[in-house]
Amino acid sequence: MAAMNTPSSHVTTTSVTTACLLSPSGRSALAAIGVRGPAAMAAVEAFFVPRGRRSLQQHDQRAVVFGRWGDKSGEELVVVLRDIDDLEVHCHGGAAASAAILNDLASAGCLQVGITAWQTRSDLGGDDAGPSAEHLRIAAEAAAALAHSRGPQATRILAHQLSGSLAAAVDQLTASSTARRAQLADQLLAWAPLGLRLTRPWRVVVAGPPNAGKSSLVNALAGFSRSIVSPVPGTTRDLLETRLVLEGWDLVLVDTAGVRRMTDDPVEQAGVARAIHATRDADLVLVVNATDQADSTTVTDLFCPEAPRLAVCSKSDLASPEHPPLAEAVQTSTQTGEGITELANRIITTLVPQMPAPGEAVPFTARHIELIQRLRTAGG
Repeated sequence: MAAMNTPSSHVTTTSVTTACLLSPSGRSALAAIGVRGPAAMAAVEAFFVPRGRRSLQQHDQRAVVFGRWGDKSGEELVVVLRDIDDLEVHCHGGAAASAAILNDLASAGCLQVGITAWQTRSDLGGDDAGPSAEHLRIAAEAAAALAHSRGPQATRILAHQLSGSLAAAVDQLTASSTARRAQLADQLLAWAPLGLRLTRPWRVVVAGPPNAGKSSLVNALAGFSRSIVSPVPGTTRDLLETRLVLEGWDLVLVDTAGVRRMTDDPVEQAGVARAIHATRDADLVLVVNATDQADSTTVTDLFCPEAPRLAVCSKSDLASPEHPPLAEAVQTSTQTGEGITELANRIITTLVPQMPAPGEAVPFTARHIELIQRLRTAGG
């Protein structure tokens, strides 16, 4: 590798291609490096190996491209195409990783500059303003959020915000007329509840009477034995949490003790109390009742009434004329596998009834919501 150029605070020509460490110096979850100028694409392509068959140039503007740096065995990272001559490389945090990439870019002819020179084109001898402070702030927030996201769905949405979707929407909102501004703001704010969940898992509580098959259902959804499964009622006495990615979304499944109204066992009483309390903090409660338990629906009124619910009928393989399947419930059997895929789909469509289109702007922090609300009434 060639020796890395010393960061410059002033460049006198726009023909030069520059590289800049955009994230704060020091160790962090992710580091962002900007590459801008007429040879930006060529400099990055000299080292970046994209995943898939398309080259970097064959991707659309604002695309987020995954790949490796150096060769097919190099470090995994992401390249964001803001324009043909304006790219960002996002790598693992730490001074060594970003320094190595900057060193490679220097060997490809990029001049390393400081953040002050990067933020204003005038320092590069040109007339066009560089990325605004708000653009840089949103990009930094998206990079930080990506470091904490799990599941490809959230990662995909955040990657589009990193590539400029939200920043462009904020610019459009700022430049719009008063009447149009309200409409645009409402469209953005409609995605806020989803955006605020992109860095933390949905909490799905599995609740119901004893021996309803709750633990078996959790194991079936998780794909491995996380809970103790037993035919003895009341086996689960505490909350057991299983974190998994379901249909591309990050979830925590909470297995609870069987709930019944009357019990003299103080340990079971404590488990019942924890189960009922868990429904208060749930994004969704799976109310599980077994096909072969005629009185299994008598405890569901104890759960938090505000919590969204999805009725699940377990042990559907035991259905008979004496024990018909519960109406309006997802029919499942962990013995035959019936209904498990349908249940997974229903969980996700209940939590996320609508998905943003690819590249759509999604506010994902409380600051974004406040900013959009303020712009909505500005000048009104």
